Amino acid sequence: YNNKISSEHLIELKKSTQTFIFEDISKKPVPSILRDFSAPVKIDFNYSFEQLITLITYDTNKFNQWSALQQYLIKIFKQILTKIPAEKEINSSQDTPPNNLEDISSSLEKVLKPITDAINNILLSCEFHDHEKSELAYIALLLQVPSENAIAQIIKPINPSEIHNLREDILKIISKNCLAALVKAYQSCEIEITSNNKANNTSLAPEPNIISARALKNACLMLLSYYSEDESQQGALLKLSQSQFDDSNN
Repeated sequence: YNNKISSEHLIELKKSTQTFIFEDISKKPVPSILRDFSAPVKIDFNYSFEQLITLITYDTNKFNQWSALQQYLIKIFKQILTKIPAEKEINSSQDTPPNNLEDISSSLEKVLKPITDAINNILLSCEFHDHEKSELAYIALLLQVPSENAIAQIIKPINPSEIHNLREDILKIISKNCLAALVKAYQSCEIEITSNNKANNTSLAPEPNIISARALKNACLMLLSYYSEDESQQGALLKLSQSQFDDSNN
């Protein structure tokens, strides 16, 4: 843009209608809107599932990456709970899109694959012993699924039981398909916290990096608590939760 070659460009929209031409680009660009914009602005931009996957996977702006992940999940809630036909992208395939609630629900695991792939990639590539102070806390936020209250504000009419059941199903799928990465992240955070506690002779170290590690550790444990596949694995995860409860002292 403007004869400059770089990985990021700022485009200012100053008119009601403007046209920007990108040359030598094989795919249509995906806008990452209001990057680092501090004012509390909400923009209703109708991203497709494919566009949101691109932002979740490649956006270097942390807020926009988090927002894309939230929007992806909200689109799933909307399409299933309002029982409207899904976009073709929801299947991430060339198959005919689901046309009713049962069809969409049965494909939920497939729909969530870009989310679970992103979570696995982020957790498995994270350097827990060499990270920015806020990085682990940010990852903890990425692991959050929109709350039932947040979904109820968007979807009308409100059906509390359907919202609850769908959210539970989503959490179970994320837990199952990200199990190894979540366990690794939990254990890595535990090692980081324990070593810091020993060094400082306290279990309540106020350092930002340890606060962040606690946030991520608890976010991982929350998701792990939804695992419901293998009984022996469920037992091990239950012991993990019980151990954290027993060892807590504040």
